[in-house]
Amino acid sequence: MHYKYSSILTIVYITFLYGFGMPILFPIAMLSFLVLYLVEKMMLFYGYVLPPMYDERLSQSVLNKLQFAPLLYVCFGYWMVSNQQLVANDHLTQMTNSKATEITSHTIADVFHGVGWEGYCWPLLVTFIILNLINYFGAWLQGRFEECFVDLKIGNIDFNEDIDNYWATLDANDRKWSISEEKNVRETLGWKLLTDEQQARLEAAYQTKGKTL
Repeated sequence: MHYKYSSILTIVYITFLYGFGMPILFPIAMLSFLVLYLVEKMMLFYGYVLPPMYDERLSQSVLNKLQFAPLLYVCFGYWMVSNQQLVANDHLTQMTNSKATEITSHTIADVFHGVGWEGYCWPLLVTFIILNLINYFGAWLQGRFEECFVDLKIGNIDFNEDIDNYWATLDANDRKWSISEEKNVRETLGWKLLTDEQQARLEAAYQTKGKTL
């Protein structure tokens, strides 16, 4: 699993890092994820014997790392689109020889001048600033927002689906299957899938009139 997650992180970060200047990376990444999905789905059914016992910490760690990919996209996208020599041939400087230093006149100081906010530059720069505020101050801002609007606070939600106990909610087919399976296992293999108490409850319970499983 960790090898697959590392591949996903690599593909995502390379795509978002250079995707603004090379849009072809996005369909390539989509194709890569499609192949990975199909292969893993096939191996899950026909190849893997026993899946490793992973908990949610690995998945949560990957999700936390993926949230910085859009930040890189707008950051490097701004740097690309603000480079006049990259988007057009009107600002090229002549080089005396192949070893001479190339003068791009493209520095971070453009952010503080009008040229750094022209055309497609300002949406990317504003998005970069907003994403940074969310990443570093999102939890604090959410807390202040919930203090102002208490009714919009999202807490633990308890679902009450009005379902009877497990033995009563089994429909006729599942009840028949469970009883026959337990009987076959006990007579053929000498094992017990259910305890004697559970088997008695299964056979004695009446099907509920409400929702069934």
